[in-house]
Amino acid sequence: MHERDLLNAAFEIVDPTARREYLDEACAGNSMLRARVERLLNHAAQAAGFLEQPASDLCLDFAAGFVADAIEPSHASALQGETDDVATARGTLS
Repeated sequence: MHERDLLNAAFEIVDPTARREYLDEACAGNSMLRARVERLLNHAAQAAGFLEQPASDLCLDFAAGFVADAIEPSHASALQGETDDVATARGTLS
């Protein structure tokens, strides 16, 4: 059986004990093959967790952290004052 076939079959087995038993039998003492398949299974499990989070959430998390780090509390209050001044000026032009 090829490595890809073993990986696909093992990936379908959710129960860790059943997966281990399958690999015991399928790899039949080939420790290098077993190690490669287990390493690929571990990488697939890690990637699945990453891919479950939508990209838009990742962008929002990044942007929120960036903005929070970039604007100190003293600057945030100054910006709020400028925003109020602009709103007041717009109100006088209407």
